[in-house]
Amino acid sequence: AGPESTANWNVGETIRAAIGQSTNTFTPIQLASYVSALLEGERHSTHLLYQVREYGTGEVYFSYEKGILSSYQFTDDVLDPIKEGMKNMVANTDNVSRYMRGIPVTVGGKTGTAQLGGGIIDNGLFVCAAPYNNPDITICSVVEKAGGGSYSARCAADILKAYYKVN
Repeated sequence: AGPESTANWNVGETIRAAIGQSTNTFTPIQLASYVSALLEGERHSTHLLYQVREYGTGEVYFSYEKGILSSYQFTDDVLDPIKEGMKNMVANTDNVSRYMRGIPVTVGGKTGTAQLGGGIIDNGLFVCAAPYNNPDITICSVVEKAGGGSYSARCAADILKAYYKVN
């Protein structure tokens, strides 16, 4: 939120912000980084490219090297309900669970809606980690004018299927 909105901040705004409403300005990569840090206990430098290999030979020309920027540990009584909630959200949401079928690990995620106001159809967001309890990959997908987050889960599922080599 910009400085102009903090002047009118009240208790109601705190509650709205706590559930992801209010005037948040997070990028998809920030959301993915946040979820990854939350679930792993380490905040890594973000990257969009893991490796560059030569076609045909597989020779590696570039490989991302993991950099830990900070670390912390939540106790299990704090973190376990978050992980279970993310796992159950994916497993118990009709569209999301259907999109995730065939992925060989358990996925944890959260849908979101970026409200645009003014009669414009809202953007859909979905952030997920796989496997949910010890992530190898974290994804945040955004679909403009999707109306809700579950539709963005389809994009994330396609990425996970490619990552885990699911036909």
